Amino acid sequence: MNKTEIDFTGIRADRESLVRVLSDAGAAFKGNVCGCPFHDDKHASAGIYQADDGGWRFKCQAAGCGFGGDVLDVRAKLSGTNRGEEIRRLRGVEFGEPLPSAASPTRPPVVHRTLEALKAAAERSDREAGGKVKVAHVYRGADGKPALIVLRLERPDGSKAFRQCRPEGDGYAMQAPPKPWPLYSLARVQESELVIVVEGEKAAGALQRFGFTATTSAAGAGKARYADWAPLAGKTVYLWPDADPVDPKTGKRTGLEHMRDVAGILDALPTKPAAVYWIDPDRLGLPDKGDAADFVELHGVDAAELVQEVLRQAVPLGPLSELESELADAVAGRRFAVPLPWTILSTSTRALLPGTVTILCGSPGATKSLCTLQALRYWISNGNKAVALELEDGKTYHLRRALAQIAENSDLTRDDWCREHPDEVEAAKAAARAELESLQPCLDVLPQDTKPTPEAFLAWIARAAESGNRIIAIDPVTFMQRGKTPWTADETFLLGAKRIIEAHGASLFLVTHPRKMPAGAKPGAMSIDDLAGGVAYSRFAQTILYLSAHTPKAAHVRTSCGVSTVTHNRTLTVFKARNGRGREWEQNAFQFDGTTLTLHELGVVVED
Repeated sequence: MNKTEIDFTGIRADRESLVRVLSDAGAAFKGNVCGCPFHDDKHASAGIYQADDGGWRFKCQAAGCGFGGDVLDVRAKLSGTNRGEEIRRLRGVEFGEPLPSAASPTRPPVVHRTLEALKAAAERSDREAGGKVKVAHVYRGADGKPALIVLRLERPDGSKAFRQCRPEGDGYAMQAPPKPWPLYSLARVQESELVIVVEGEKAAGALQRFGFTATTSAAGAGKARYADWAPLAGKTVYLWPDADPVDPKTGKRTGLEHMRDVAGILDALPTKPAAVYWIDPDRLGLPDKGDAADFVELHGVDAAELVQEVLRQAVPLGPLSELESELADAVAGRRFAVPLPWTILSTSTRALLPGTVTILCGSPGATKSLCTLQALRYWISNGNKAVALELEDGKTYHLRRALAQIAENSDLTRDDWCREHPDEVEAAKAAARAELESLQPCLDVLPQDTKPTPEAFLAWIARAAESGNRIIAIDPVTFMQRGKTPWTADETFLLGAKRIIEAHGASLFLVTHPRKMPAGAKPGAMSIDDLAGGVAYSRFAQTILYLSAHTPKAAHVRTSCGVSTVTHNRTLTVFKARNGRGREWEQNAFQFDGTTLTLHELGVVVED
């Protein structure tokens, strides 16, 4: 038998080799973080890293597992062998076949002739934790033949582990089959018009015993994308999430997130299900982590009747459901437009409804940034969680301007004045300390090594939304690098941002500049398409405001007290107010106070 010389150092130093082996075993990666394929890992408790010797290693941090090692150790554990035997296999001692290069160190799988031999190998791979195979779940393909075997191991400490295996030749291999994987009980699913989707084969089996058609995808929460959901097209589908508690690491409920993933996949099918319904696990009296199997066990002989009642109370998903939810939130006071600091403008535009984009445009020197800072302070002081990404200057610059606004003294922005008035500076700092401490974490900047690309902006918006911010501001969005096809970058950014804020019920507030500003141009001469970003911004924003600075001039304005004559040095024109009752091109008179660095609303400009 010919031996093949193998560069084991090269294999161990190849990150993709380790990722491939773990992914084939069912681990899902996000960067270097992944789930552990050696136990029921719902929280991505494992990951890979590069050691000092240049080799890539895997490590699980979960209690009761703790497995770690390089690609050779992982292969040995998956095969139920040991490191020495794995090295001998790679050298071709057993198979006598040359191996690919170190960049792709795949090898023929170990074939176990019987299902019992496969189970024994799985138990050997879990020897340290003492897992024993209690059941083998067989997933069959459209041809009715086994396509995926999921082995469930139970350990002495009560934890579980799973192995995704596949038919191989005349036996079985402890490796997952190619994706996508079939759904559980596929033949039954294909014959039924109504299907209940649960998480896990045990839950599906519990419902099937009472005559319901239930299915699941393999590998648990977070792996829905690995399955082929096309067989559910045209059917009535009920999604039954596990009643998982909030994960303190992510702030999310794993079971609910998994079913939301399934709902998104079903919605994207070319031929969608006829109807999709959501079962609320919190209404079923289940314990933490309780599922359909627990519900059946809890109710015994009455389970069939009560499952029917659960189906009747399920909520339809889709546009009608979203409308019902939106109206319910409005009635309960959960849905509302966060006010702007300027009452008339806020009432006429209702700009900051959940899931909306507001754009504040203006030429350089129109004091847009100071207005944004004024608004940010107003939102925070009224109990609204908000954050602003400041791109033209650092946090200290904006905190100093905030101090000037709070103290109503613009001299605080001048170093020479501060040097001559140290007592006034100390007094202003002391009076503003509490508000500045609240404001500081709400001002953010991009890390120095981050390019301001659309992808970086979207990642920042996602982090801000996931942190619970109701209002997310970027000043200015024109700082974004848009590449050689700016129109594509703008559309990608706006559509991506809208998806994020809609999912989290947040509002996006973007400060921008005009794309072009002819000398002497008046706001009325500007077009809505003259915004930097052009068509994408004008199309996808619900509210667009244009702020212009000018020499003081008189105007007749309307307020709640009637019509009066005022002098103003700022005009704010409403280019667009999709959610308000204000008229497009409606002009509002404002006065910018150079002493307080704040903008004051005077009223809506009316014709003579």
